[in-house]
Amino acid sequence: MLKVSRSSLGGAGGSSSMAEQLFPGYKDKIWAMIPDEYKLMKIRYDNNIFENGVNKHKTFQKRFIAYKDNIEQRFIPSQKYRKPSVDWRRQEARGTLHIGRWYEGPNGSDYRPGKTFDRLRQLVPFTEEEWSQRQQHRTWDGVKFVMISWAVWMGWKMTQTYPIVWCEEEEEQLVVADDAE
Repeated sequence: MLKVSRSSLGGAGGSSSMAEQLFPGYKDKIWAMIPDEYKLMKIRYDNNIFENGVNKHKTFQKRFIAYKDNIEQRFIPSQKYRKPSVDWRRQEARGTLHIGRWYEGPNGSDYRPGKTFDRLRQLVPFTEEEWSQRQQHRTWDGVKFVMISWAVWMGWKMTQTYPIVWCEEEEEQLVVADDAE
């Protein structure tokens, strides 16, 4: 007997539709009454829909690989024209250009003891004058901002009114004492 596979989805779709809930198994009963020739035709049709998508992908894949192999390969830079060194204009733009003899280091150092250049001093982003000038134009201090925000929040919390639940234990003790007498 031929059977159709269906996806069983939870929720409002799939086999949990309203008709499936009212008449359980109605699709299987209808499928059992359909002639076998129609079942074969329906199954072939559903399979052909899937196979057409696969074939469409295969034809596209052939064209795509042909493009990658033939067209894109032309755009790869040739090693024949490769420049083994970086020209001085690029070095100048990158800030790596060193003018001088090969044994001379940067800023007048020639790598002899006492004639070296301390590169760690170059890690400081600003000179002392630039740093003092930048501090004069500071727009806001983060710590002050946090402290003021906290003070405003605390002031707001202090001025709010909150419901108070009073415990009435004294009245209960009086009632218990009255009952004892």
